[in-house]
Amino acid sequence: MHFAVLSLNRSSFNTHVMADKSSINKQTTEAMHMSPTTTGNAPSASPTAEGDAGRGGALGLDAEDIGGVIFDEAEHGAGITMGKSATAFKDIGKACSDLLTKDYKVGKNTVEVKSKTSNGVTFTPSATNSNGKIAGSLAAKYEFAGGISSEVTLLTSGVVEATVEGSPVKDVTITLDCARPDSTKPGLLSSAKCTVDYKKESFTTKAAYDIYPGLLACAGSYAYDALTFGLSADYSTKKGAFTKYAGACQFVQPDFSIIGKLAASVGKSPTYTGMYYHKVSSDMQVGAELSHETGKEVGLAFGGMYKADKDTTVKAKVDGDGMLFCSYKQKLSPLATMTLAAQVNTVNLSDNKHQYGFILNITA
Repeated sequence: MHFAVLSLNRSSFNTHVMADKSSINKQTTEAMHMSPTTTGNAPSASPTAEGDAGRGGALGLDAEDIGGVIFDEAEHGAGITMGKSATAFKDIGKACSDLLTKDYKVGKNTVEVKSKTSNGVTFTPSATNSNGKIAGSLAAKYEFAGGISSEVTLLTSGVVEATVEGSPVKDVTITLDCARPDSTKPGLLSSAKCTVDYKKESFTTKAAYDIYPGLLACAGSYAYDALTFGLSADYSTKKGAFTKYAGACQFVQPDFSIIGKLAASVGKSPTYTGMYYHKVSSDMQVGAELSHETGKEVGLAFGGMYKADKDTTVKAKVDGDGMLFCSYKQKLSPLATMTLAAQVNTVNLSDNKHQYGFILNITA
């Protein structure tokens, strides 16, 4: 193969033409008669099985040899790339789950304040009133040099929880969790857990070992274009057997997602779940969920969210039991956000068992 470099006048630009030796003169004549506009739009040599002028042809490569996977531009269009970032197994279907569960806390009232000191410590006191009983917590979080973060939480029950998280090597995150029981219970710790996450662009893996119950949980997910597949399993080291397993798959597009899940405990009937999430616009989202377990009725829930303005969001959902949930979220100021929630039994409106909830978040 030979390369002919043709220099055109100032109104044109340099054109590189790859051609067979016998056609150099003909291509030179055609190029010299092109107008500047025509030259600027001249197509490059198309990729073919036999043409060395195709993409990668100058190196003698087939389409599949460049970057692992390359589509034929004539069939699929230019600029298409394979693969998307993999979603962690626990987050498969999260957009729909959040739409149908988040901001619907009823039966209790919560006030939470978050503030950060000048030396980088974040304090988060929280108090909750549930059926006349008040419970609270105080959490302190600090980021150390090297990307290591730690958090200690003191509960009004006397329990102390601690978490340390860091990334010793690239793509790997290690998290250590432990809890000290209240004063009425013996022992130094009531729980201790180690979690290791490994994330790459196309796949994620996670392994967690809970020391006291002797439970090992593993999960992984893999992304191929718009599809993500995931599996998980729990293994009891004390029983020497698997206790739970699950699988999930989701198909994601810019404006909608379709999710399928299966989860079961060993020896029991599995639960099948199907979810659909649709982002109608930047202000409106809708979602639905169907679940079924052998011997039980099909569970149904569907709902939506509407963003009235940048500070106001309203949500509503209804389930197969006739329960209507509503929430109203309002940003009161740059520091405070209020959420009101309600659960109404539409099957028996006269029954005084409707529930309400209130959350106030303050960030200083």
